[in-house]
Amino acid sequence: MGRLGVGLLLLLAILFAAPAYRRLNLARPVVVSLTAASDILDPHLHNETVLWSLLANFYEGLTAFDRELQVVPALAEEWERLDEHLTRFRLRSGVRFHDGVLVTPTDVKASLDRARTHPRSGVSHHLVDVEEVLTDGLDTVVVRTSGPAATLANRLTLVSIVPERLAEMEEIREPVGTGPYRFVRRSGDGTVLARAVKGRPPRPPVRSVHFRFGGTLEERMALLTGGGADVVTRLPDGWVREVERHPEIRVLQQPRLSVQFLAVVPSAAPEPVAKWLSDRRVRRAFLMGLNRREMVDRGYLGSGTVASQFVHPVVFGYDSNLTAAPFDPEEAHRLLRNAGPLPEIELVLGHGDVTPVVIELIVKNLAALGVRIRPVQLHFSELLERAHNNELPLVLFASAATTGDASEFLNVTLATSRAQAGWGCENFFGYANPEVDRMLELAEAEADVEVRRGILQEVQRLAMEDVPLLPLTIRYGHMAVSSRIDFSPRYDQWLLASEFRWR
Repeated sequence: MGRLGVGLLLLLAILFAAPAYRRLNLARPVVVSLTAASDILDPHLHNETVLWSLLANFYEGLTAFDRELQVVPALAEEWERLDEHLTRFRLRSGVRFHDGVLVTPTDVKASLDRARTHPRSGVSHHLVDVEEVLTDGLDTVVVRTSGPAATLANRLTLVSIVPERLAEMEEIREPVGTGPYRFVRRSGDGTVLARAVKGRPPRPPVRSVHFRFGGTLEERMALLTGGGADVVTRLPDGWVREVERHPEIRVLQQPRLSVQFLAVVPSAAPEPVAKWLSDRRVRRAFLMGLNRREMVDRGYLGSGTVASQFVHPVVFGYDSNLTAAPFDPEEAHRLLRNAGPLPEIELVLGHGDVTPVVIELIVKNLAALGVRIRPVQLHFSELLERAHNNELPLVLFASAATTGDASEFLNVTLATSRAQAGWGCENFFGYANPEVDRMLELAEAEADVEVRRGILQEVQRLAMEDVPLLPLTIRYGHMAVSSRIDFSPRYDQWLLASEFRWR
């Protein structure tokens, strides 16, 4: 047989083998390795990204986020604000739960009522202004709120709809939702098995998915390199270069919404230090004296950027005209001189599990300004408790506007503390600006999207002049992915199996 004949046979073999290989891929599950195990599969009793990555495959809310954090229809095909207290949602027709039962307004009411009143609810804070949920006919739900609810549709993305019979349960152990995948079973090692719902258009390219929980990073990576897993989440920065050398593994950058902050808490320090820290020139000096670019380059090995304001660039209300304060030790010294004599004291810096290089740089940079720092690492719950008890003059923490709207962060963190819907509940550093409060109230009542965006941007500009919080960095994450599949990480960090594609 000549060379041409051999080549033709080889070509035919490839053409026939390729569909067989693809059929083999389509038949096997995608295996996703997640970091932590959990026995809770109840969509209303958690508020953790890891579990959202799993449960968002089974459940839907009235609304959803697209990849860019824009609110889009889900179980509700449309909604409208009737007045400052009432919002009407019209449901998609013909939608069924995985048990075959049609979704009705009664299911929606039962789900929202459960999410806001269950004593163990992890999502009730998204519904603090909801006073009543009313059903109207066969396809309509009306939500009554205590006041204007400009972000209600955003917040409802995080409240899953379940059948009324499950809403009456103390804890839902086997998910029944309307998502693209149905729950199959949970195995003894904590793996959750899910299968694409038959007859639900469009059918996902991946027919089944296994979510594996727990294990050390070394064990999870061994699964990936051995072909036992397709996605490994939360790859540490220090592993990226080594993993990238593997021919069958790709490293994908995972966007994150969190902004890292240094909070200055004057009331946690004795006089005259408290008065000194209350001077915004001092806080501005701290910000300009911190080498945040070096934090990104050395602390996160380049996986991040310097923050310019209080929210991530994809969040509604971000102001692209605000630029990050430069690293300028000379200007920082000038600001401190103008603020008066530097008190002789050591400031305690409370922080959680943070990259050591970042702590070292904060101590080093502030020492160069003449400010002595004593870092204290605390468990996250203790860090929050001591911060709210005015025990820490400096607090390093991160926060994210998970609803995609800046007001989620601004209302609870920069507003003066008050009972209204939890406003100011995270303002442990005592910031008070009447103009900021007034404009946040305006933003809540404003129906025009672009006017409201401008108000939130102005709030950020005002607050950045006062710098009660020092925005430091925005950190990216990474995940390792088998070359067998394709997908793009989302800003909300959810792993939606319906977005996976076989290569």
